[in-house]
Amino acid sequence: MTRASFRVILPAMVADGVPLPPALLLALRGAVALTWLEQGLWRKLLALDPEHLRVMRTLGPVGPLSPERLLWVIGVGETVIAAAVLVGLRHREVSWLQIAALLAMNVAGI
Repeated sequence: MTRASFRVILPAMVADGVPLPPALLLALRGAVALTWLEQGLWRKLLALDPEHLRVMRTLGPVGPLSPERLLWVIGVGETVIAAAVLVGLRHREVSWLQIAALLAMNVAGI
């Protein structure tokens, strides 16, 4: 299959409700999950990216949560999203959750 035919066939498959080949679906889920894992598990929980912490400190405390604790909570949430994406758990709801999370973080400047 050429690149051009792939660009035509894949959107047509999705639009017609044709299931994606399992290997392709796993690759797409893996790419999205890795992005959430890198941002959540690595940058917010394990490596504690100084830039992310700086941004959180500019927000100050949010309710009872210190910037450090809020960063931890967000990191756990992103890691849970990664796991849900990877296993395909309630994929439509998780897709909407991802959109809402990205919008909220961008609006908040996180």
